[in-house]
Amino acid sequence: MASLLHVFRDPGDAPPDAAGGGAARRLHLPSGGVAALCADPADGSLAVAPCDPAAATRSGDVVALLVAHADGGRVRHVCLALAPLYLNADALPVAGLAVLRERDCLACAVGDGIQHLFYDVSAPPEAAPFAGQTAVECPWCRQPLLPGQPCVACPSCGVVCHQDATSPCWQSAPACPRCGSVPEAASPWRPAGVGLDDAGVAPNEEVDDAA
Repeated sequence: MASLLHVFRDPGDAPPDAAGGGAARRLHLPSGGVAALCADPADGSLAVAPCDPAAATRSGDVVALLVAHADGGRVRHVCLALAPLYLNADALPVAGLAVLRERDCLACAVGDGIQHLFYDVSAPPEAAPFAGQTAVECPWCRQPLLPGQPCVACPSCGVVCHQDATSPCWQSAPACPRCGSVPEAASPWRPAGVGLDDAGVAPNEEVDDAA
């Protein structure tokens, strides 16, 4: 299954299972390596992207590093704070480490507001453009997967398969062609009020739930 951060901008006192909470976004976390949680103070936005840890620690825009690790067949994330954060209302100091657990809430200041990020490891994997610089072989159809093509990464082993209307390899396979894991069909939990449906929202796309 995929790992997500559900982001609420200035949700006030709304708990994660309550309705409301303002505009929300959904950030997809890589299933391997190190990613940076970056903040843009100008517009108050957050983004997640793979990074070089040495370079990220020197960037003033990086709030935290998120390191993926395998845990009983699932991918979990360790958070290394590079700016003041709160984890479930407890202060996580700069250079502090925490293993994120399902429904953990991170809070950080971005621009003039506070943003709350709820960690969700139960979401089904979703298609996203292949971020590799060179083509790789899809393990299901044995055809090249090109940079930018829609694909799904197995949340257990990280292998990528085609996933679009013409090559629905991930959806066609009964299990991961490499490791044999069978992802769950649907996410059993997400913070209410996020304003997302299952029609397929692009990674890091902002969604206005007031619309």
